[in-house]
Amino acid sequence: MKVITLKNNTNEHYYPIDLIDSSLFYLSKVTTIFPVADFTIYEKNKNRTKEIHTVKDAVEFPYEFPYVSYATRTVSSNQVFYTFYRFHLLSKELHEIGSTHFPFDAELEGVFMTDHEVMFIIRKMDPSSYEDDVTHYLLDAKKEKQFVINDHTFHDAISTPTLFTHKGDTYLLLNPYYMETWEKEDHARYHELNKEKEFIGVISLKQYMKDVKSDYPIHPLIIDETDRNGFIRVIAENADSIYYIRKDFPTNKEELIELNKDDFGKRSYLLPKGFSYHSIRIFNDTVYFVSTEEDYFYSPMKKEIFRLEHTYFQHLPGVMNVYVHYLDERYIVADCWTRNHGEDLFYVAIVDKQERKIQYFEDKALGCEVYDQTIVIY
Repeated sequence: MKVITLKNNTNEHYYPIDLIDSSLFYLSKVTTIFPVADFTIYEKNKNRTKEIHTVKDAVEFPYEFPYVSYATRTVSSNQVFYTFYRFHLLSKELHEIGSTHFPFDAELEGVFMTDHEVMFIIRKMDPSSYEDDVTHYLLDAKKEKQFVINDHTFHDAISTPTLFTHKGDTYLLLNPYYMETWEKEDHARYHELNKEKEFIGVISLKQYMKDVKSDYPIHPLIIDETDRNGFIRVIAENADSIYYIRKDFPTNKEELIELNKDDFGKRSYLLPKGFSYHSIRIFNDTVYFVSTEEDYFYSPMKKEIFRLEHTYFQHLPGVMNVYVHYLDERYIVADCWTRNHGEDLFYVAIVDKQERKIQYFEDKALGCEVYDQTIVIY
């Protein structure tokens, strides 16, 4: 187990991107006008740290190994111009994918980017409505064409698609939903009608692009679905599997479903009472559910429940939230947010069960990520 600390005495805030081999990639970011920011990417290897890429006025896209993708933003007259880039963390190569422009008040949100295609959302403020005007776009930079995505799979939905690999091809994982889980439970409890079905679906990226460009309805392979009497949510993934929760309101039955990325086979695990889908963690490809109030871990794959030996934050006043990691069935890594007399403080505790030692970190702004056997404090 190794600990890397990115905290320093400056006002800069660092955010880890990925740990690849022995190199930790992270960025410093200063938001100008949300979601536009200036950021610099660093590579830290052993005791050496070097700056590898800097960009101004950019909107980040979700990270997809090994690319950091973003759109730079420039304003001219009454137009806003976005240019799309992918930066390869290992080769340090920067690729310009393409560009687009919209009226000045358009705000861009990135969904995904490939070598020559970009899916993004444009939001425009509507003074006459409480809701923004939202349009989904697909840019084919190779053909220099831009398409409006008219299929309503994601229109007004909270979720966005996720990319994964299936038998060597890139696929989209679809899980559109229109309410948070607690809202849907309230609707079911008070018998309020909700016609929207929820589903888990997959479709090859190649077929998805083809359908969008032809303005055809999208027909994904439906892996699972539920009606208004339940919900279905993707909550985690690792190299081999996607994990989602399925809950049935009438029976209050909660299941963890393990979906194999290679053959789309499914395995189901019932959640015992006292454990919530909100607390799922994946450590070394094993799924655990954490009951932080009682300090219990549950592994449905191993069919075991065990208790932690330390209550690491019980002495702190105003504990708001605790997030726990578990390494090698030896190290417990927990980060905690507290609020006391209007002041927020953040803590990270690293517990060595074998040596019975505990290490604390404390700051007004503090976070923690775990990559294999490396803990990054930032």
